[in-house]
Amino acid sequence: MPRALHPPAAGPCPRSELFFDDELGGRLDRRGRVAVLLRCVAAASAGCRGTVRLLDDVATRPVAASTVVRFRIPVGQRRSLMLRLTRRGRASVTRNGGALLTLSATAVDPAGRRTVLRDGIGVSPGR
Repeated sequence: MPRALHPPAAGPCPRSELFFDDELGGRLDRRGRVAVLLRCVAAASAGCRGTVRLLDDVATRPVAASTVVRFRIPVGQRRSLMLRLTRRGRASVTRNGGALLTLSATAVDPAGRRTVLRDGIGVSPGR
């Protein structure tokens, strides 16, 4: 598990680093939402802030009802974010017994530089 680091030094590189914890298991709840857990590994004093969304792994189309969910996470901490799938996305997960989606999170540091995290997330129908 990544530990929180000291804030990166000023310079041309992005100063935020995110990590996707997949311990929540990617289960679709009754309201058609999936919980994702993001950890802010390193950032300036304000912590990690940015946006996250789920994409259809095949066509890279957004499958979240609101395509973007905003987050702000203090350095060294993690937050659970709830992303709602579209009706079509929920139907696909239910019909196929699950789906592989792409988590796309973008962190923006105080200078406006962006760090993009993309990772696969398996989503299974809730029980």
